Amino acid sequence: MTDAPRSRAQRRLDTEARLAGFDPRQLTTPYRWFRIVPRRVQAWREVDELAGRDLMRDGRWLA
Repeated sequence: MTDAPRSRAQRRLDTEARLAGFDPRQLTTPYRWFRIVPRRVQAWREVDELAGRDLMRDGRWLA
């Protein structure tokens, strides 16, 4: 590794690779991955909780 400062994106990729347990950048075959970004999150356990069950709306946490 060089002594050049790493970008924020590079640091994020390094962290994600460490958390995943492997680094797909080192594979010799193509590796597809998808980043899932929720826009809406709801909680529901019983019918009486139907009102006010939004936890996230438009990508912003409400709770």
